[in-house]
Amino acid sequence: KAEIVVDNNSEYWGGQLEQIEINDEITVINEPFKLQSSHQVLYVPFRIFNHIVSKYFTNYIDQHICEKVDSYNITGIVCDRKQFEENPFELNITFYIQGIKYTLTTIDLLENFGDDTHLKIKHSLQFYDEWILGNLFFRKYLTVFSYDNHTVTFYYPKPFISYSNKTSSVIPKIYL
Repeated sequence: KAEIVVDNNSEYWGGQLEQIEINDEITVINEPFKLQSSHQVLYVPFRIFNHIVSKYFTNYIDQHICEKVDSYNITGIVCDRKQFEENPFELNITFYIQGIKYTLTTIDLLENFGDDTHLKIKHSLQFYDEWILGNLFFRKYLTVFSYDNHTVTFYYPKPFISYSNKTSSVIPKIYL
């Protein structure tokens, strides 16, 4: 687990990302992040979004499998689900927070909507140069906010228990 002491003067919960790797390539070192449960995706700085698009999506865009979509000052990637599934790829983003590794995999980062596949990494003009970890991160890692201690703690990994070929998430009892 990683426990982060939060600045009392800040309106956001957050901390420092020591290192970020995209598919095992170190991309960022020592950048701040914010936690916001109101966001369903991972918001990344403009330069990182462009890096991901140019390195991993240029061929898909050139082949008209995916397109870059701008809506309400938010930029994302939307792909034709069938064509995209026929041409899969791997995208993993690993965050190091207090020396602990937290990885979002291809499965975490893609979501199907009807005939489309959406990349859950976005860029927003509102968060131009910021990392915003939202519900995408919270769904994978148990996150506990302690208002009394001004800390946020991430537990890795979220516990799972297998019952007769079914896997279900177990939510531990938390006493505050």
